[in-house]
Amino acid sequence: MAAKSDFRELNRVIHFSYKTSMVQSMHWVLSPVLAFAIYLAILNLSTTYFRLENYQREAVWSLVHLNTQLQSTQQDIQLYEMNALDIKALRIRYELLWSKFAVIQNNIEQDSMLRNITELQTALNESFNNFKAMERAVYSGEVIPPSLLDKWIAELSHAHEIINRYLIHEIADADGSYSRASWYTLLDSLYLVAAASLAFFVHIGYVLLSLVRERSDNLFKLNHDALTSLANRSHSMTILDQSCRENMFFTLVIIDLNEFKKVNDTHGHPAGDQILIHLSNTFRKTINRHGLVGRLGGDEFVWIINTTDQEVVKHHFQELLEQLAQAYIINGYDFYLKLSAGASICHGNNPDPKSLMAQADSAMYQAKKSGSTEIAWYKANETPAKNTYLNMLFF
Repeated sequence: MAAKSDFRELNRVIHFSYKTSMVQSMHWVLSPVLAFAIYLAILNLSTTYFRLENYQREAVWSLVHLNTQLQSTQQDIQLYEMNALDIKALRIRYELLWSKFAVIQNNIEQDSMLRNITELQTALNESFNNFKAMERAVYSGEVIPPSLLDKWIAELSHAHEIINRYLIHEIADADGSYSRASWYTLLDSLYLVAAASLAFFVHIGYVLLSLVRERSDNLFKLNHDALTSLANRSHSMTILDQSCRENMFFTLVIIDLNEFKKVNDTHGHPAGDQILIHLSNTFRKTINRHGLVGRLGGDEFVWIINTTDQEVVKHHFQELLEQLAQAYIINGYDFYLKLSAGASICHGNNPDPKSLMAQADSAMYQAKKSGSTEIAWYKANETPAKNTYLNMLFF
């Protein structure tokens, strides 16, 4: 059963690692994609701006030329009416004006903003229909009656006034409806740039946040024991060495779990791991709140607390023992956890970390021999016992 459980856990870890790797790869691929989207959005904005500017220029140009031809046609009709211009010249003027109507109609079909000025389009259609009605008389070869000529002049003059008014106030004017429509169209392109930029910066922020979290996780894994999540041996020794170099006043306690090897031999290592995890959780609820608890290895732990008051240390350690007084049940078996602890006090006199460890370890073995559950305190006149395991770790 344990093997199957380990196999399932291994599969879960592999699946999680693969999934995490895929997500990270997608994020790194997404960055250039979003950057390219910003480029396309800016390119679209630039294209839209120049297209709108070109449309407005063509609209103004075609309407100005149409108005010029309307005026010129009025003058030619007046000259024809005074017999100062023949019908052939009037036909040429008519054809020139016809070509201008064709240009403005083509501009209206291409330019949606020009097409949205419905009053202008209505005026142009009306002028076009009136102008179209002149065709038969112009090409009939007969003399055009003065009443019809006067009517044409009035219609052309009216068309000229309407087109001129819309040209000045609606198209050429910066506050006109044409300029507003152009701005709204340009604003849509700006929204695309803003949306693409926002998505890019949000993504970059997420990537940076992920990197910070990943770095924090890596630092945590680097400084903490994989099984218990307590500070590992290396980090604990770094804190101890730093405390000694800064001449701090503190107490160093080494804690050993009694009869742990017997648990492993009798109930298996999974049961031993569960006991270590339970003990570590109890450490976090009690003495880890008043200092640093780290796992030295196996069933040995170190506690560094920034006080030299023995009563305070005893009080906090007693809280730990009270939490461990109840049986811990694994697979129907009751386990009562018993600890042996030895302490050495540092009075800020630039001590040697190895000596402090040896002193606390010696006191811990005195507690283990006596069977005491209270902290045994190292005395200066004692000779530290040699612990082969600690010598291997620290010496």
